[in-house]
Amino acid sequence: MKKIKIFKFIFALLIAYLSLAIISLIATYFFSFTLKDAFFIIGLMAFIIELLLNFSGNSMGLSIQSFGNLNSQYVSHVDLKAKQHENENYKPEVNIKAILNSTLFFSSIFILITSYFL
Repeated sequence: MKKIKIFKFIFALLIAYLSLAIISLIATYFFSFTLKDAFFIIGLMAFIIELLLNFSGNSMGLSIQSFGNLNSQYVSHVDLKAKQHENENYKPEVNIKAILNSTLFFSSIFILITSYFL
């Protein structure tokens, strides 16, 4: 099972790297950048987009409706128990978001390294 996950990760990484390289080549053709500059700009943009996609949070905070009431701790406890129940029931084998974020991160790093050596 782990070999399949590693293979999927490497395959997705290769596809992401090639797509970023093709986008860099298209930018070189249309905007008359040098190949090194296009790789750097596309790699940096992909890295920033990946960082912004990685922001996540939990919106299960204290509800505004119960804020200041006597039962606000009870409402918070019920919200946390509901979230815990949701997490226990939904555990996917392969987390697609994690795979996509990590492949985009590593492919943008590889594009930046490639731009350095061009």
